[in-house]
Amino acid sequence: MSLSTFEDLDIDAITGTELFQMLGLSSIDLANPSRFTRLQQVIDYLKQFPEDTRRYMVSKVTSGKAVDKLDKVFEYTQLMQRKSGLEKELDTVRKEGSILTGDSDPLIRANQAQRELATRDAVNTIQKEIEIYEK
Repeated sequence: MSLSTFEDLDIDAITGTELFQMLGLSSIDLANPSRFTRLQQVIDYLKQFPEDTRRYMVSKVTSGKAVDKLDKVFEYTQLMQRKSGLEKELDTVRKEGSILTGDSDPLIRANQAQRELATRDAVNTIQKEIEIYEK
């Protein structure tokens, strides 16, 4: 891998080399635009974590499995991002619900409770999918 490759991915050479090794990638993967885009998205997500956490996440998802590591980690990171977004949404819904008072319109309170339940269910569903990836 060249230094410009890592610059294109917005990571330093050490982190880039480490991720390439963990994901079993080569320069051939970079020539495929869809794989390069997936790699960019995986790196964008993983670079927020320290090295040992990145290594743990990748190994947890790919260990002992005859799979395309990049695809598997990409799918996993997409789920993690969806879960994070839904957890933020759930916090917002709960904050909105805490503003409602006992004398608020019952339909508004019921709608609020329904939104919270639906969002919590979505978080739980994604968490179950994540757990499947981590097995």
